[in-house]
Amino acid sequence: MKTKALLFLLLLLSIQSFAQSDKDLAFDKAMEAIKLMDEGKLDESILLLEECKKLDPKNINYPYEVALAYVFKKEYSKAIKELNRIKKDKKTNSQVFQLLGNSHSFSGNPKMALKTYADGLKKFPKAGNLYLETGNIFLHQEEYSNAIQFYEKGIDVDPEYSSNYYRAADLFLRSSNKVPGIIYGEIFMNLERTTDRTLKMSEMLYDTYNESIKLSKDSSSIDFCEIIFNAEDLQSTKALKLPYCAIFGQNFVLATIGQTELNLHSLSLIRSSFIEFYFQKDSKDYPNVLFDYHKLMIKEKVFNAYNYYLFQMGNKEEFNVWAEEEKEEYDRFVKWYTTEENELKLNAKNKYLRTQY
Repeated sequence: MKTKALLFLLLLLSIQSFAQSDKDLAFDKAMEAIKLMDEGKLDESILLLEECKKLDPKNINYPYEVALAYVFKKEYSKAIKELNRIKKDKKTNSQVFQLLGNSHSFSGNPKMALKTYADGLKKFPKAGNLYLETGNIFLHQEEYSNAIQFYEKGIDVDPEYSSNYYRAADLFLRSSNKVPGIIYGEIFMNLERTTDRTLKMSEMLYDTYNESIKLSKDSSSIDFCEIIFNAEDLQSTKALKLPYCAIFGQNFVLATIGQTELNLHSLSLIRSSFIEFYFQKDSKDYPNVLFDYHKLMIKEKVFNAYNYYLFQMGNKEEFNVWAEEEKEEYDRFVKWYTTEENELKLNAKNKYLRTQY
């Protein structure tokens, strides 16, 4: 009996070891397949991933990667087939619905894409990526109000997901109401610091400030948005709740006093003064997580360098000269800014939304 029990135990251990080695082998093959995919060798990648599916059939990552390869090949029907097999799996995730919806969209079926994203949001109601893709469909259809609605809903439920900020900022910066774009764009740059989109947003933000602020020796003016007052509000006996643009504008125009031209240096001074004025009165009724972060950086004496960093792509020559001359200041900022505890903290209770005021 003892011999039989020992043989059974050895057999069981052997089976477990074999099963584990299959998963390890599948993982190693998948890494190779992904490398091939990155090199554009899509057919070879798919062949390897198909082997991974056989070695570890319960792992949904492998059919997902197969589908991704088919998307790169523009064989969307094959991608859809792969993803439909795993979308109901208990281990599925929002990325599966995102790629499935994208495959429908790429194949010319935006209606089915929207349905797929909606189905995904029923399972994953806080999936910022699915709100992003829904907004993108409306963006491509030039339904900008609907697009903004979904981007901002994505920001609301998933405030650490950067792409919704980027899309929302891009739309608002092109509109007559640039204040939300300025704020969304800067938050985006704090969440996504080292991509091509970061560099593009740096230039877009600087250009927006440059186009919206008019300075001279005798006067200054700003044009970030159109301020509209409701007649009923003006006739009300209650204290008037000003539009956020008005609050932003009145503090900003005060901050421009004494400045005669706009560049990285003067913009940094203006934004520092803006925070000083803003926190004298309006921060209580109009709290803003980004401006709280600015106040912290002013306290830590890194806000000037932050401004040069933030807008550097809008005025590269001035930034390069400053960074060389003030290397010690910039290095101190970089050290502070890249320390995890000093990152801009966003969560369900600590976030910015245009609609919160």
